[in-house]
Amino acid sequence: MTAAVAVVVFGAGGGRFAIASADVARLDDRELAADDLAAVLALAPTPAAAVRVLAVTDGVTTRALAVDGPVRITTVTAAQVVPCPPGLAAGPVLGFAIVDGELVQLLDTTQLVAGPRPTAAGAAGAASPDRRS
Repeated sequence: MTAAVAVVVFGAGGGRFAIASADVARLDDRELAADDLAAVLALAPTPAAAVRVLAVTDGVTTRALAVDGPVRITTVTAAQVVPCPPGLAAGPVLGFAIVDGELVQLLDTTQLVAGPRPTAAGAAGAASPDRRS
């Protein structure tokens, strides 16, 4: 990474995450068919003030993922990025960055799109009314 890259920052399972904004095809308030990102990442769901849906794409396949707000767009530079240590089983986490004073986990779009699908019970949490305000 030689220049700043625009990323979309959001929450899931109590953590903060980011994905390259070029990989976000759409941002919606709600989509019943969206998988809960917390369940995809095997994290415990957390109550969120606002649930948003990111449609992420690897250029071939698009997957709708329910994430916790707030959702914002910012930039990340190479100086802000720390890659995952070698040998760390990090799944779709590519590395970490400090963005506006908070630790953000950088996600790999290809792994998210192709990754495991949560069970029906986990996916239902994404559209459950108690996750929205």
